[in-house]
Amino acid sequence: MKSKPMTSIETDLSEEQEVLAATMTGIKFNVSGDEDNEKMSVMEIVASSQVSDPKLGFPNLRNHCTTCDARDLGHCEGHFGVIKFPYPIINPYYLSEVVQILNKICPGCKSIRKDLLIKVAYLTPS
Repeated sequence: MKSKPMTSIETDLSEEQEVLAATMTGIKFNVSGDEDNEKMSVMEIVASSQVSDPKLGFPNLRNHCTTCDARDLGHCEGHFGVIKFPYPIINPYYLSEVVQILNKICPGCKSIRKDLLIKVAYLTPS
C-alpha cells in the first residue's frame, strides 16, 4: 500500500514552533464604522451582479479567488465588499430602540421634548 504525500498543512503541524510568552492586559471590542469597513473591503459593490465577483472569494463561477489567488475553498475564507446606500439602513432588531429615541426628540427644533423635561422636573426631588 502506497502512502500519500504529506500536504503543507500536515507538514506545518508536525514542526515544533517557539511560542513567545506575553501578558494580555485587555481586550477591546468595537463596532466597525464606515471608514473601517471601507479599509477592510476589497471592492465597492454597486450592482447586484457584483455580489458573486471572484474578488470576494468563494463560491463563485470561476472557482478561483482573484484577491488571494486561492484555487479551492479550504484556502480562502472570503473577502469583504462594501455597499454604499444613499440613505441609512436601520437594523430591524434595533427598530424599537430607535423609535423610543426619536420619540424623545422634537422633529422641529431637534431638542428634547418639553413634556419629557416637565416629567423629569416633577419626578426629581428638590
